[in-house]
Amino acid sequence: MYDGFWEVENDSYIYTITNTTSECVHGWEYDRSQFSETFPSEVDWVCTYKDYAPHTLSINVVGRALGTLLLPLLADNYIGRRRMFFLAVGTYVVFTIPLHWIYSAPLTFLFRFLNGIGYETNYLMPYVIMMEIIPPSRRDLVVMMTFVSWTVGICITSVVAWLVGNWRPLNILTIVPFVCLFAYWRVLPESPRWLLSKGRLRECADILLQIGASNGASKVSREEVEEELRALTIRLPPNEPLTRAFVHPKLRLRAIMLYVLSCTQFIVYGVILMSMSVMPGNYFVSHLVLSVFEIPSAFVGLAVTHYFGRRFLGYSSLLLGALCFVAAPFCVHNKWLLLGVLAVAKLSCTCTLYLVFLLPAEILPTPVRTSGAGLVVVSGMLGMTLSPQLLHSGMGEGMHYWVLLAITGVGMISLFPIPETLGLIMPQTFKESEELGTGRPLTTWIHHWNLHKYPGTPQHEDEDDGKDEERHLVNGKEC
Repeated sequence: MYDGFWEVENDSYIYTITNTTSECVHGWEYDRSQFSETFPSEVDWVCTYKDYAPHTLSINVVGRALGTLLLPLLADNYIGRRRMFFLAVGTYVVFTIPLHWIYSAPLTFLFRFLNGIGYETNYLMPYVIMMEIIPPSRRDLVVMMTFVSWTVGICITSVVAWLVGNWRPLNILTIVPFVCLFAYWRVLPESPRWLLSKGRLRECADILLQIGASNGASKVSREEVEEELRALTIRLPPNEPLTRAFVHPKLRLRAIMLYVLSCTQFIVYGVILMSMSVMPGNYFVSHLVLSVFEIPSAFVGLAVTHYFGRRFLGYSSLLLGALCFVAAPFCVHNKWLLLGVLAVAKLSCTCTLYLVFLLPAEILPTPVRTSGAGLVVVSGMLGMTLSPQLLHSGMGEGMHYWVLLAITGVGMISLFPIPETLGLIMPQTFKESEELGTGRPLTTWIHHWNLHKYPGTPQHEDEDDGKDEERHLVNGKEC
């Protein structure tokens, strides 16, 4: 507050305010029109403490990045996808509950860091398990379903936060869905591909036989399945480290480009998501509008990747995003028009993120698929830590949109060496990953209607010729 002093002038007291400031001693009043109570308002994070809130977000993102780096490595090499999923869920619950009673900044930062460790991993584990079980023609459908579920959750969060308006009950409410996830203990299987890569053939056969029975292939015997699996293990080098990916030049370049693409799009996503603080009207309405526009992106992503290819979706969505960032600086004085432009930009960005989650599963081999996909997310999380600084950089009202335009251009460049994976079987070994896309020129548009012209492309569904090893494990049924 500004310092002042009383003085007597003409038999009256006059209070004179100076240009010097001192620490506030009379407390604060908060705008409670949208939030009845937030953690910063409860602990008075104002004045010299006002930067604690964005630091809390950045520290949480760092925890998410570190957890997504380490936990998938442990899953790939030691404990598997299924157990890691429940470990990640438990980590979030255990380290979120104490936040209800913590007030000091150091402890808040510590527990925000710790509860972020398992945040992305609990999404990645069941996602990778599903991607390793389903046929190539259904992988884009699974990504679409996960994106729709994610977006519906974000929209529900906006409504719940608006209805609750207080950080304490909201903190508890976020724990409830994670506790419910333990109900999947008896439902979620381990990845058969991971079990196969670890030589655990009997457990792998158990899962394949269950899947085969569900698919109507009940006549196949355990002996036949285990014999097929033993034949497959001959060409599977066990316990391959992630560093092996960098021995192969094509795979190394593709992995690096996936990291770059993820980093650029998470920066863009973060800036758009945090832009709700500068949007007109109610924060929750702005958040809901920006979130709802993610739902069409999942269906667009499914349709475009299935019929027009992965690369087509990438370039078209990045181009749409670039056009939005060209228009945004001219809309900064019309907040509702800016909200519409950013909503379209978020739709395009989410379409690109659709690829960020789909491509690692289709390009990386089984021994490092989880840890590699985790690294892709880690690079995105590290990029997202820059989003608050970019949004509040003080460069000018619309300058950060030009920066986002440049970042989107980098994302376009990163797509150049990525092959079209439409219709391809997921690689099991590093050699298969290195040879992925052989005979598919990067300058050729490969889509659903000319897919049969290019090598390495399996027949779809009823056109299956049964030549692929993984597709006849269970009496010709797709695992």
